[in-house]
Amino acid sequence: MSVHRRPCTRFRAHQRISIRSGPLACVASSAALVALAVLVGLPAVGASGSAAAPPRVRTPEQDARLLRRTYFSRGRDAEVRAAGYAAIRRVTGLEDLLATATVLADEADDVRAVLLERLEDAQRPGLIVLAWLAISDDDPSLRGAAAMRLPTSPDPTVAWAIREALRHGTPMEIDRAAELAAWLGATDLMPALVDHLAIVRVRRLSPNGGIGLAQVLGTRSADLGPGTLPTPILARTGTILSAGPGRRPLHRWLEPRPAVHRSLLVLARLAHGPEAPDHGYDAAAWRRWIAEVTPMGPPRP
Repeated sequence: MSVHRRPCTRFRAHQRISIRSGPLACVASSAALVALAVLVGLPAVGASGSAAAPPRVRTPEQDARLLRRTYFSRGRDAEVRAAGYAAIRRVTGLEDLLATATVLADEADDVRAVLLERLEDAQRPGLIVLAWLAISDDDPSLRGAAAMRLPTSPDPTVAWAIREALRHGTPMEIDRAAELAAWLGATDLMPALVDHLAIVRVRRLSPNGGIGLAQVLGTRSADLGPGTLPTPILARTGTILSAGPGRRPLHRWLEPRPAVHRSLLVLARLAHGPEAPDHGYDAAAWRRWIAEVTPMGPPRP
């Protein structure tokens, strides 16, 4: 099976996680996984080795592909596939679980069901992989199945994975991460969602300013107002920035993200009841309100 990858999504500067156009494809270096394991207090390796063991013969991805070829190639009978289910259940360690999810995420439903069951049973390392599947996979059925196996009171590891997707994900992954936070009732993530109510866009203008943009100055996130949805008009507003002599000016504007706004409102009303106000896309107003209703101030993003 050929693997087509698109440019990697960076959940952390030191950690390279590649997400292909289909299922989650995590191709992470050993050093990156060790760094992540230290961050969340997990062992970086699984049944294939230990921190003091000699270097493994194959990479985790190669082991996962061997597992797939051995047990789930076309024509394998039920007995061989059952042995494959047992092999999946023996996978441990964050690095091996990531690789196994990458390779098996586009297999048949019976294999994916065993994979999701194993990730759920693996506790914290499995929760990390489930969260990334729920955010980054292109198959909505697999995203939904992964989300259903996450605890509704998010483990700190799941909250960390959602924050990383918000910080470093693509626009689509940011929307999905926000929706996952709302689905899980992760009210502590409200400040992180506030930071992503809008995306800054910048482009160069034509020498004459183009489509009348020079007349539209000073629009900010706060000017969009409660409940405002993006329109073609909003997409043409913003601030005209001088780029210096001899260079075309820059047009800088904020593109609202309705999915993030909806998720933020769900969390606000979950935490503080239906009377919680809707501050629309006004990030400063949301931050003030969170500071007012949180006795010790908002949690650190």
